[in-house]
Amino acid sequence: MVVMLILSLVIAASMPIITKQRHAGSSALTALSTAVANLTTTVSDLTTRLDTLESNVVECPNTMKKVVDLCVANADATSSTSNFDWADANTSCLNQGLGLRLPSVEELNAMYTLRATIGGFSSAWYWSATSYNSDYAYSQYFGNGSQDIGYKLSGYRVRCVRSLYR
Repeated sequence: MVVMLILSLVIAASMPIITKQRHAGSSALTALSTAVANLTTTVSDLTTRLDTLESNVVECPNTMKKVVDLCVANADATSSTSNFDWADANTSCLNQGLGLRLPSVEELNAMYTLRATIGGFSSAWYWSATSYNSDYAYSQYFGNGSQDIGYKLSGYRVRCVRSLYR
């Protein structure tokens, strides 16, 4: 790994210093040895943290695209009308499994910004998971990007997402 290569270079670069300091006295050698040991511990800790982060990354299935830190469904959720009220939109995503959910209002806006990369969006209103109050939730119009609150019983389109990280 990169971290181990850096550690090897630091130790190799320290060897001439250790040799010179050996002639100057053992206290300098002890101080340098302690510094190298501390650096080794730090590199080991960083390597462990990186391995932990890598193990927490979730792969996107073939039916989804990786966008920013999300897996975004390749297509809108479907129903008999292609539109869902807010409660059914949430349920539709959850029922598909794989940790799918409605996107937050911020995630929905990122999806609008990257809509050409993601593909398959209609010029229609899409639900977010972000509730405004008990009767309204945030939504976004993919025709022009405007965001507004929508009445939760209104029928809007749904594009499910899941986080890349556990």
